[in-house]
Order: sequence, then C-alpha cells, then structure tokens
Amino acid sequence: MWVNAMNIDKTVLHDPQIGPNSITLISNAANQHVSHTLVLPNVHARNEFESQLAAQIRCTENTHAVYGVDLSELLMRENSPSGIPQIIEDLVHAMLPHIHTEGLFRIGGAKQDVDRLHDAIDSGSWKPGEAVDTYGIHTVASAFKLFFNELPQPLIPYTLYGRLMSLAENKAASIPQKQSTLNEILSCLPTPHRNLEKFLVSFLATVVTRASASCIK
Repeated sequence: MWVNAMNIDKTVLHDPQIGPNSITLISNAANQHVSHTLVLPNVHARNEFESQLAAQIRCTENTHAVYGVDLSELLMRENSPSGIPQIIEDLVHAMLPHIHTEGLFRIGGAKQDVDRLHDAIDSGSWKPGEAVDTYGIHTVASAFKLFFNELPQPLIPYTLYGRLMSLAENKAASIPQKQSTLNEILSCLPTPHRNLEKFLVSFLATVVTRASASCIK
C-alpha cells in the first residue's frame, strides 16, 4: 500500500493490541482523518519501513544539508543510482590521488578549515575538484570522517551493537564461525547502511594497500 507522506499527520509506532510488528499511519486526506494499520513480518521490517517513511516525510523539506541527515533521507532526496551519498563519492574521489599521504586519517585538519569545508558542503557551494587545493587533504579526510560521526543513526545501528560486542568478546569461536556470525549481523543492516558499509570497506581496503607509505597503524 502506498501512503502519501505529505498527508501524514501522525505515526503510531505500534498498537499493543495488535503487536510490536504493527505500525499505524494517521493521514489527513481531503480534510478527513484516515488511519491505516500495517502488520510487518517482524520488528526489523517494521523499523526499516518506519525509517523509510520518516525519510520520505523529511525529504519534503528543500535543503542542501548533508551532515546530520538520516542516510535514507539523503539518498531519497538525491535519488542516487549508486545507493551511495554523492558527498561520500565526491570526497573519496578527491582523496584517491592522495591516499599515500602520511597520516591521511590519523592527522586531523585544522578545526577552522574543517568547519569551513563542512559549511561549504552543507550550503552546496563547495567544488569537489578544488577541495584538496583549497582546504588541504587532511581537512578533506576530516570532512569525510565527520559525515559518519554526524549520522543520526550510525552506519552500524545501535540495535546491532550488542551482537557485535558479543562477537568480538567471544574468544571460543573459530575464525570461520566469527566470519559467519559477522555476515549474519551485517545482513541485518538497512539497505542504505549495507550499501555504504560495503563501499566504505572497499575504499579503506584500497587505503590499507598504501599503509606503509601513509604510516597508518
């Protein structure tokens, strides 16, 4: 069922009488209040639906901001064919020729420069091709890290922290067992998070190949 986000006045996360997998939408269509209750297969599906719906609602606002914006919302606004935020692709493209730089991520850019780049990105006034020359490579790398730091919901959502910590602390499990459990946990990521996680790991793997040159420890 399709629900026009512009008409939604209130969302009830779940109805205890129906179950935790339910979500009730109260909309104002043709000046009449209409409610729809959906029952999703499980809580995970309900949470993902809720996140996507909230992103659709917030996307009605016209803004250039990318920092501190929900990942689903940002991708919906950009209608990204790759499933990766444009800001991340632009920053990675800017950093790639410089990944041999010593302390690429270890050495932070000057706060005032990072703040200037942050504001320029959020206002849509920055020029990706000139970012390194204008602000410096460490400032660009800092802006990249800042995107992840300011996500309202982390790349690895809070709901999965406990399982990841338990996996890390399980010294009895073999490496194949840990790999299998890790893959199972990562499969629970919302699609936008899963796509970005894969992109990030691929980029960091490229950076690691230059670890000796950039003094990454």
